[in-house]
Amino acid sequence: MFKELLNKIDFIRYFMLSLPMALVCLYLLTPGKEWIAFAVCYTATVIYLVMFWMAVDELIRPHRVDGYKANGKYLAFLFIGKLVILIGALLFGVQILQSKIIIPVINYFLNIFVLGVSIKKD
Repeated sequence: MFKELLNKIDFIRYFMLSLPMALVCLYLLTPGKEWIAFAVCYTATVIYLVMFWMAVDELIRPHRVDGYKANGKYLAFLFIGKLVILIGALLFGVQILQSKIIIPVINYFLNIFVLGVSIKKD
């Protein structure tokens, strides 16, 4: 699954587009604990988006591959896992960033579009 993920997502393009936005976000935060909290939120965002892509791929694979049946337990794991990661990162970020939590949240939404641009077309 991960080899297919590497073939489908251009991670170089993803990080080339994502890291400048992350640096702008870091500029808006105070160095120290806030940067660490943002790094945790950024890492959780990347993991969340990879799991999101894997879940969507698993959902649409039966329509692309004849005879393939989606694994319901795997899909449940992906959807529940990505929600746990996102909620955990937000709760952690709120504890440290307080009212500045909007910065990683905006970065998260921008990264969704970056992921869309980074998916390789067949």
